[in-house]
Amino acid sequence: MLIWLKHPDHGVKDCYSESEAAMCEANGWIRFDPAAKADDKKMPEADIPVAAPVVERKKPGPKPKNRE
Repeated sequence: MLIWLKHPDHGVKDCYSESEAAMCEANGWIRFDPAAKADDKKMPEADIPVAAPVVERKKPGPKPKNRE
């Protein structure tokens, strides 16, 4: 038996036994049926991961001259 679970922070996972699913549910996972509705497969906007900001790097300047 395949049991599908989803979590607000960790996404989606599947379990292969009732005992495994029960342990996951104790940690905040929720059962769902991926075949129930086509709309359920879409992630709500709040669950869409946010990309990290782009950091532009400066080009390296000239190497320092030896001051001997």
